[in-house]
Amino acid sequence: MTQLRPSQIVALVGGALLLLSCFLEWAGEGRYSVGVMDSSFGFAGVFVLLISLALLGVGVVGAFLPQVKLPEQILGFTIDQAVVALAFAVTVYGFSITFLSVRGTNLAGAGAFLAWIGGSAMIAAVIMAQRAPAPAPSEDPPPPPPAE
Repeated sequence: MTQLRPSQIVALVGGALLLLSCFLEWAGEGRYSVGVMDSSFGFAGVFVLLISLALLGVGVVGAFLPQVKLPEQILGFTIDQAVVALAFAVTVYGFSITFLSVRGTNLAGAGAFLAWIGGSAMIAAVIMAQRAPAPAPSEDPPPPPPAE
């Protein structure tokens, strides 16, 4: 097994935080709390779950399945651009709910907080991967040709 690069570790942690956030409460308190998967969030909850699964999947493929080739572009965006756009959308959504207040009371739950932290981690992982030095070529000499 190959050693994970720091950007891959950050991507895995960010994707896991995003996925975990989908199952925690996002707003409210006590028995009036709601999670992103509750019907009160509507399609936004499903959207956040799908983004979380996609971002975690990209992180897992990049870290543990290097033989799997992801497409060069998705809807005209590179993989990195798509990851940043999706992570940014979830980050802004979670951040806005985190600081939503009703009559001076902050009603944000742990799920919204983890969502914007996880989304920010995914954005940071893309930046780290782009700024990382290229992997060094293998120093092993090529095998000799077969004897005839």
